[in-house]
Amino acid sequence: MLENCNNVKVILTSLMTNMEVINSKKITVTIKEQCPHFSMERTQGIHLYLFPPAKGCKINSTCSQAMVVHYAKEGADEDEEWLDIAIPETNVTTIKGDKLVTEALEGME
Repeated sequence: MLENCNNVKVILTSLMTNMEVINSKKITVTIKEQCPHFSMERTQGIHLYLFPPAKGCKINSTCSQAMVVHYAKEGADEDEEWLDIAIPETNVTTIKGDKLVTEALEGME
């Protein structure tokens, strides 16, 4: 767990449990092999680099901004450029029947 940290870079080979980043700014985390769950809360400016073996990681974000996940395309060589995908910060919730349905609003960043 990282809490109340600024300008920190973490490189992990493998985790058996989750990684949490709370109330932090300008964080870079690289996961090379395995991390079942990555969580960020009240965090600004986080870059998460996932090597191909770590792409199964579940990512949870709460009250966070400027979140970017970096990973290689499927079947890409080591030398190929990675994708840089922002995690949406804005959601839209509608009522459909008797259920609330929440979807990420793309393009609002």
